[in-house]
Amino acid sequence: MRKTLLLLTLFLGGCIGSGPEVRYFTLSAVPPDGPARSGRPALHLTSFRLPLLYDRAQMVFRTGPQSVDIDEADRWAEPLDRMAARILTQDLALRRPRPAGDEVGVQITIDDFIAGRSGSAHLGGSWKAGGRSGVFDLTEQGGGQPEQAAAMLSALLGRLASDLDRSL
Repeated sequence: MRKTLLLLTLFLGGCIGSGPEVRYFTLSAVPPDGPARSGRPALHLTSFRLPLLYDRAQMVFRTGPQSVDIDEADRWAEPLDRMAARILTQDLALRRPRPAGDEVGVQITIDDFIAGRSGSAHLGGSWKAGGRSGVFDLTEQGGGQPEQAAAMLSALLGRLASDLDRSL
């Protein structure tokens, strides 16, 4: 009886603890295509709103028009809303170095910030800055793996920063 109980305990412990290894991913700033242009006000991110669907520890992948996969094994290394805002701030600073005291506040509302298992990623939403406003709808092609998803989402934030730099 003791031997059976011990074997059962070892078996159940192995089943419970044998899930996939958790991997962590980050976003990274993307340098502009050309040199930063000086003499213009810096762009300062004053608000950044991300839907709760994407703002979770797990990576979210689009699997269809109305379906997503929330990947338990592939996770963001920090809360996605803070990481994406921090990276966009870095991207903006790379495009417009901060002159003394001269800046324009930018508000960003994200509607869609997701990679698909098919190998594409999408960033959509709107911005307000300096009494102006606009929308953005950007896509990036890459691959369907988590590493590629993080790279595509990073590239999309860099493209948004470049578009804001040109628009403002």
